[in-house]
Amino acid sequence: MEEKMLRRKIKRDARSALCNNWGKAVCILMIMLAVGVLFALFESVISVALGMHTFRELLFLDGYAPEAISVTRLALSGAMLLLSFLVLAPLSIGVLQWYYRITGGESPEISSIFAMFSSMKTYWKSIWLSFNITIRSAIWTAFLTGPGALILYWGVQTLRRVEGNTGKALAITGILSGLVLFLLGTVFLLTTLSKYLLAFYLFAEGPEVKVSEAIRASLKYTWEHRFRLFGFFLSFLPWFILCILMVPVLYVAPYLSCATAIYARYLIQLGRSKEMEATKAYEAPVHSDAPVVDVADYNEEIRP
Repeated sequence: MEEKMLRRKIKRDARSALCNNWGKAVCILMIMLAVGVLFALFESVISVALGMHTFRELLFLDGYAPEAISVTRLALSGAMLLLSFLVLAPLSIGVLQWYYRITGGESPEISSIFAMFSSMKTYWKSIWLSFNITIRSAIWTAFLTGPGALILYWGVQTLRRVEGNTGKALAITGILSGLVLFLLGTVFLLTTLSKYLLAFYLFAEGPEVKVSEAIRASLKYTWEHRFRLFGFFLSFLPWFILCILMVPVLYVAPYLSCATAIYARYLIQLGRSKEMEATKAYEAPVHSDAPVVDVADYNEEIRP
């Protein structure tokens, strides 16, 4: 019950923080989408100029020959992936920083999302942080969802080949068991990846912090809250489904980003207060319209 009340307060404060910042939030979302689309278009233009299949064509072309994927095609895709990472990784952290700041009572300009590009040191640290967590996430993904995915794939392929009832029964068993294992693995994967969530906010809060320190602090502060974080994101499931209609994304994306920033601020403050063995409220904001996370305030409101 307390966790439900906490989520409700976080969401209410997120809407309050966005009250005078909706226009900026939507503009930031459009900038991120525009950058992503720009890279996709750039790759398509180069592919057409070189007479190669675009990645989308290779993905949806039924029965294409393996030789259609040339070394040049792979090199182009790899280069564009690397280039987009070098731009979008620090830009994404800048967006997180923008949301983190408005939950602290500030009203930053849209241009502040480019803060990670302000110096080479900050830029490369943001790249290293994103790369570090991406590699960790990839390893955990392969470990937790790989077995279920392989069993599921084996079951589907076997069902296509076999004709006897015994073989089909075995294949169906493999499909069902693989599906269950994959779903369980996905749940554990999401709870595991939530351990790294605060690292981005800790870095956004103070880019001078070491990447290793940000990751260690994130692991420490989220250790007791992993399943609560999973429940928090799961509570947005109806909104995610609504995003199929595309237009609601303009509301859901800023709403989720702001709510996540508030939860992150709460967990960071809670973790630090435990380290100091005392609860310390955040300093009062300059702009009183936006909420400021105070651990004591949350604890008092959710106490039955």
